[in-house]
Amino acid sequence: MTIFPKREEQLRLIRLLEEWGFKKWGTKTSTGEEVYVRDFTKKFDIENPKITYPFISLQENNKVFIVPIWPDYHTELLPDSILRTESPDDFKEDKPHRNAISKVYISRSLNRDIKKGDIVLFYRTAEKGENARYSALITSIGIVEDKVDNIQNEQDFIMKAGKRSIFTNKQLKDWWDYNPNHRPFLIYFLHVYSLTPTQRTKLIRKKLLELGILTGEDNELRGLKEISKENLKKIINFLNTRIFKFLGVGGFCAGLSLIFLYIFTSLLNINYLISSVITIIITNFIGFALNKYYTFQIGLKKKSFKNITKPFLNQKNEWQNKYSMIF
Repeated sequence: MTIFPKREEQLRLIRLLEEWGFKKWGTKTSTGEEVYVRDFTKKFDIENPKITYPFISLQENNKVFIVPIWPDYHTELLPDSILRTESPDDFKEDKPHRNAISKVYISRSLNRDIKKGDIVLFYRTAEKGENARYSALITSIGIVEDKVDNIQNEQDFIMKAGKRSIFTNKQLKDWWDYNPNHRPFLIYFLHVYSLTPTQRTKLIRKKLLELGILTGEDNELRGLKEISKENLKKIINFLNTRIFKFLGVGGFCAGLSLIFLYIFTSLLNINYLISSVITIIITNFIGFALNKYYTFQIGLKKKSFKNITKPFLNQKNEWQNKYSMIF
């Protein structure tokens, strides 16, 4: 990506690029634009997962946790994992915690042995009045960016939860005051992937029990539950190749958004905030269309769609090998 390091909004964009692993490659002598590149080969930085996002490694000294989340909070924090029984109209309002990749999970788990680089599988607990064996399920995958448990007081807790949290300051205060003898802690995480409806139906509680990933013990998921990497591999085997298509579309749209942002701000001199809104609208529409017609193939006959996506389908194995998320 090329960008002029002149205006404040351009400098902010450069800082954002560097935060996500882009590095300055050089400067175009003809225009003075700086060139930023990022290496997307398959690797994982356990100390700074953001610069190798969205890749996850099982070869590092990291752990895997199932993280329970109540239905009341689940889709507010992870709107891409909305269930078919929920209405998208309830989650349309533009809020920072809904659109962000970096999010925060508040926990009072007794097990606090979680650290940067660990893998988290979000487990939506059962709906009220529903059978947990069929309504509780794994919906999302994330990477721990950091754990914050050295919290001094209520104000420090509210400040560190910040805009990443789904809660208001009043609700955060209630979380802090709930049990003075056992204060909550924060898990900063990067949302990597939301399972498709088909994938989620394979990972309901009933199946997790059958696979031996859950034991069914009382209070087993009242806090963080560590599972083995072998059990994570079992879970991965239930996920079909749509995960790779989804990640490919996500990466494509991320790159496209940077290009559009550069065109609107640097070439057309449109205000940075206005450019950002236009970019989000365009890339969201493109991402939706690609996921609908390419990733999930909804609404088109398979035969006609193959003609459109032939270049992608011919390189299916290459994409899966090169851009697989977990290695």
